[in-house]
Amino acid sequence: MEKTFTIECTMEERWIPEFLAMLQTMEGWGHLGHSGLIGFFADGDGDFHPEFDSYELDNFNSKDVISIPRKETIERYKDSATLIQTSPLAIPEIWFDAG
Repeated sequence: MEKTFTIECTMEERWIPEFLAMLQTMEGWGHLGHSGLIGFFADGDGDFHPEFDSYELDNFNSKDVISIPRKETIERYKDSATLIQTSPLAIPEIWFDAG
């Protein structure tokens, strides 16, 4: 069942194009029926500190989400054929950089 929701976002203006490009890529891949992993690098030490406000986000439980292996796991096994065979989506097809 589809549901429409609204998220209000505040971030430094220079990161908005990267963030919107990521959303457009997700939307485009959905229309095409394309499956792939999108990477978004967020450097919290810099000035990328987005703030999101939404009723759904306030009531969201991240434990219900399936996760892809963390970067440390990918780095440890990046040359291993086993990782690619067992987790072909572990390496993003496209990266957006907010760092």
